[in-house]
Amino acid sequence: MLAVGDSTRLEIIFNTGSYANQVMKSPIIKTNDGQSDESVRIKAYVVLKPDSTFPVVLKPFKFDFTGSSDTTPVQLRFTITNVSRQRLTPRLVSAPKSLLSVSLPGLIPPGGSGQATVKIKRAGMKETFEKSITFEFDDEAKSRFTVPIAYRLSVMMVPTEAKP
Repeated sequence: MLAVGDSTRLEIIFNTGSYANQVMKSPIIKTNDGQSDESVRIKAYVVLKPDSTFPVVLKPFKFDFTGSSDTTPVQLRFTITNVSRQRLTPRLVSAPKSLLSVSLPGLIPPGGSGQATVKIKRAGMKETFEKSITFEFDDEAKSRFTVPIAYRLSVMMVPTEAKP
């Protein structure tokens, strides 16, 4: 419950599922303030062939982690390859900062690559989650890429002795 005039972050999960190409969704936000319902428009372009995106190609293009709550933080390095004719600099737009830390490269020259890292923080290693990170480039179109991140907490099975 929010007090009048208070605010909070609202998480809207948009599962691309079987969608392809340009997709638009408008989830409705209902409140008890007596005014009409509000809606938010989500416009996305779902890429079917992630190895042919522009102006960059990401490898891997999604992140799937498996770990246990008693290990050191899990991390994955990924490559951002600039397939455009201009220098590009990525900027992190959105990430679940309590769960992840993201390190992006600086300037990536045309035809060049940069290394980035996604690291699951200790707080994020306590439960399974599915989130995403979004970053933007400084090209004219302000190209954005949203990358899904899944973390699965592995459960260790301890064998029990059979009773006679």
